Amino acid sequence: MLTQAPESRRLFEAFLQEHKAFLVLRAEQIIGDYGLAEDVVQTTSIYLSANLHRYDAARQIGLLNWVVEAVKRRAFNVLRSRARFVPLDENIDRPMPGADEESEFNQQVRVLARILDIIKKEDPEHY
Repeated sequence: MLTQAPESRRLFEAFLQEHKAFLVLRAEQIIGDYGLAEDVVQTTSIYLSANLHRYDAARQIGLLNWVVEAVKRRAFNVLRSRARFVPLDENIDRPMPGADEESEFNQQVRVLARILDIIKKEDPEHY
């Protein structure tokens, strides 16, 4: 196990491989998705391998802690970016349950007007 900065990228990659299961588990605890957690660990590993010179052993932080913190940061970034995604509700024009009657009626009128417009466009001879 490495406690200081590894002298070669190959040693660091072996270190990452040795701790991969733990890193994926940690990322999965944050994200809640095993596949995404593996992606997080993979991208973090590539980034850290390329930026190994940034590890500062003088700060008295162990190499594993440095890697775990990087995985955690990236996992939280993924979690935040997924929270921004709002799926399109395909039934957006349906009346909302519990809405007041006037609002529900107005929503139904808009839906019927859209349906009528579609019918007119498809069969203009009858309208």
